[in-house]
Order: sequence, then C-alpha cells, then structure tokens
Amino acid sequence: MKDLNKRMKEQYENRSDFYLARRCYAILRMKIYPKVDLENHLNSLVNFANFVPNLQMGFTQGNEVSFLFCDFWKPNTQQWLDGNIQAISSLSSSYLTRFLCSEGLENFYVKSKCFNIPDSVEVYNYFLGRQSFSNNLGFTILRYKKFVAIKSPNFKEDKEFLTMLLPRYPKLDKYDS
Repeated sequence: MKDLNKRMKEQYENRSDFYLARRCYAILRMKIYPKVDLENHLNSLVNFANFVPNLQMGFTQGNEVSFLFCDFWKPNTQQWLDGNIQAISSLSSSYLTRFLCSEGLENFYVKSKCFNIPDSVEVYNYFLGRQSFSNNLGFTILRYKKFVAIKSPNFKEDKEFLTMLLPRYPKLDKYDS
C-alpha cells in the first residue's frame, strides 16, 4: 500500500506542479471580485505582506494588488512554498481572504496568479505599466523592517522603489516604454 501511495503521488499528483524560477524576480498579482476598493483595506494588505516571506513591495490599484517578491536578497533565502505556483496562488488567495474578512468584508473572492519577470528593468516596466493603467492613483507598500502603506504618486519619483532596483541598472528611467 505504501508503494501504491508513493506511485499515485509521484506519477499523477506531482506531475502537474509548476514552479517559479529560482533566484529571479516574481510577481504575485491578486484581484478581488466583485470590485472592492483596496484603498479602504490597506490594513489587510499590510498584514498579508508581513505574513508572506520574501515580499519586497506591493502596489494597489482599485480592486487589484501586485506584490514583488524574490529569493535572492540574502544567500540563504528560500522561496515561499518552494516556489510552487499552484500552492502560492491558492494560499495567497486564502490568506488575503482571511485578512479581508477580519475587516468585515463579505461575499467576495480573490483570484491570484504568480509569475517570474527576468530582470529589474522589466520589473520596473511592469509596475510602471500597472501605475499608468490606474491613472496614478496607486499606493505603494514598501518593505523596511515591516510593511507600511505609503501614497506614491509616481514610480519614477519613488526613491525607495528605484533604490531597490538601481544597483544593476543606474539609468533605469530610460527603459520605460
């Protein structure tokens, strides 16, 4: 029976698992349906961000939030849930749902997806694109020792965000589209 369980797990259950690339930027993008203005629920986002390892910053716009996380800031950093995309998507939805419910929000669901972005230029462009989509009304959540919500009118002027990406690309602003 032990061999049967092992075979079922290895030959079927684990065959459909997909993983994030190691030592690479990753984005966790979450949407809340029906539309909920996340500006009114920043405490939930901050609690979520402090709960999940390796998150570096996040950006909200309307009913959507995008978090940047990576596993290369320190040599011994591990990916959350071993980088398993299905586990990250599922648990992040559950955790954000838990935090939003604790603020009294009802009758909603959270859709999550995560994906890699290969370099800091494209990370910059991703968030710049999200910001232009939101008509510059986003909030930036930056990581110090803990997450805090800070209004950021423009990623090009957000020194904390740029400093995080600049060591490898000092002329980052010339890459935006």
